Amino acid sequence: MCSSDLSFRDHSGRSLGEEEIAELTEVIRSGALSFLTGKKTAAFERGFADLLGVREAVAVANGTAALHTALIYLNPEPGDEVILSPVTDIGSAIPIMAQLAVPVFADVDPATQNITAATIEACLSPRTRAIVVTHVFGAPADMDPILELAARRNLFVIEDCAQAHLATYKGRVCGTMGNLGCFSFQQSKHMTTGDGGMVVSNEDMRFGRALRQCGDKG
Repeated sequence: MCSSDLSFRDHSGRSLGEEEIAELTEVIRSGALSFLTGKKTAAFERGFADLLGVREAVAVANGTAALHTALIYLNPEPGDEVILSPVTDIGSAIPIMAQLAVPVFADVDPATQNITAATIEACLSPRTRAIVVTHVFGAPADMDPILELAARRNLFVIEDCAQAHLATYKGRVCGTMGNLGCFSFQQSKHMTTGDGGMVVSNEDMRFGRALRQCGDKG
């Protein structure tokens, strides 16, 4: 059994203990368990935004919900295409299909397992609307050529940072280079809340929808 499997099944490799128990006890005793009335979720959002140096951070149920929130914000037309990596969880493709868009898988660099500007460009069509860049195993994709291609073709860039918490590319933190960054806090990830996710951005309302509303029945 690998070490990641062990940390997913119990607290191996993690410093979970009395501090976390005290936080949970405080929440339970407050009686305000919902993010609507409790203070912890808002504090977590603000702290995570400050950590990454972004304007917006919206907590959601999990990493798949983070990507779905990003796709709801993008609001693609039925049949629009979204390019993504084949080296990822199915949770990267499901949100695209849930919004009636079409997932298009670009090839990966065999050394890094990340998609590249060249493999993305080979998949472009008149229906291409966005790119989901998954940073695999904590190793950032080569973002400068991808961002240049996206700017040239007017494509929206969503960074899937489920495996890249605080990883950096040329001094920039993953999740802050594209239009939106999506994170997972599932137990197998670098930073965990058991389950959970976050969407971060320096923009809002570009397509007429507030990012926060997209994460909650928006």
